[in-house]
Amino acid sequence: MPQLPAEIILHVLECLIPPAAPVALSPRDPVTQTLMSFTLASRLTHQAAKRLLFKHCIYLDSDRRLDHVLSQLNAGDGERQPEPVGLFLAPFPYCNLEEPCVIKRVDQLLSHIGGNLRRLVIDIPLRSLHPDEDEQRLRKILRAAFVRLTRLEEFCSVRDELYLDTKETDDESEPPVWSFWPHLKRLALYNVSVEEPGFLQALRQCSNLTHLFLTRPDCLWEPIDPALKGITWWSSLQRIVIVNTAKDYELELQRCGPGWKTSFLGQITCFEDTDAAESNTPTLKAMPSLDYISVKVPPDLEDDMIDTCQEWVCQHAVAGTLWDISGASFTREHREVELPVDEHSS
Repeated sequence: MPQLPAEIILHVLECLIPPAAPVALSPRDPVTQTLMSFTLASRLTHQAAKRLLFKHCIYLDSDRRLDHVLSQLNAGDGERQPEPVGLFLAPFPYCNLEEPCVIKRVDQLLSHIGGNLRRLVIDIPLRSLHPDEDEQRLRKILRAAFVRLTRLEEFCSVRDELYLDTKETDDESEPPVWSFWPHLKRLALYNVSVEEPGFLQALRQCSNLTHLFLTRPDCLWEPIDPALKGITWWSSLQRIVIVNTAKDYELELQRCGPGWKTSFLGQITCFEDTDAAESNTPTLKAMPSLDYISVKVPPDLEDDMIDTCQEWVCQHAVAGTLWDISGASFTREHREVELPVDEHSS
């Protein structure tokens, strides 16, 4: 019986990876399952399939999977495994950050693959352990690990604003970790206070940032610090998207009060006639587009708007589709977006 040339077999394996590859293919994805089977099929396909698994399928939604990947990376089989360009990281059990062993392994993983990592989605309970409660200084380890990810171009924090402060008081505020990533182009954060000077100064520092997704942000209409007047913190941005539910969207519009013209939204919306002689602010042509995406909440989940929004963002961020989803201009009209089926739930 004639056999296919090895080159064709290996090319078929390569073609399993979709052209617009997600950040990380989940263990339940048919592509991942197929590659796993090919690691057992023959000596020829074993290494090729294993290489593709490491490159495209590092989906760590448990401490067990984190341990398995680390053991494979540290295996002394004489052949260095390729470093993934994308990673989904959610290894902490029971929404608890106070897990020294898990944090140590996360540090090891990011030290191992961080030099090549371009796309990262995290679902980590960073707010579950505050700096004044961190007796084991675990937050310091995590902050240092994430600061090292200087090759990142795309990042999403599902549960928070990448809350990695290690100081106990506001007087000792630290710059956001993502402001240390010079190649960052696309950033998605949850529940960030957008009027904070540190946040706006960090945006200005990210000279390559083009897309900013803010899920359920705070203080959209609060006046920003007068010291920031005239600073174009949006200078590199092309698109800003607010993600929330329709109900909370309407509530947010009602918070628009005195001083709104100097707020985060007030500076980039077209709700007023711009007086070009008033300040050094750029013309509207230089402003980023501002869209709103309203996540539809199923009737049986009306009390879980936070989880619904986080789940929606997580699914699209991991799939790599978040950045191109269309929205509605930030007006009283909004677009409802159907929540996709959670393919990763058990």
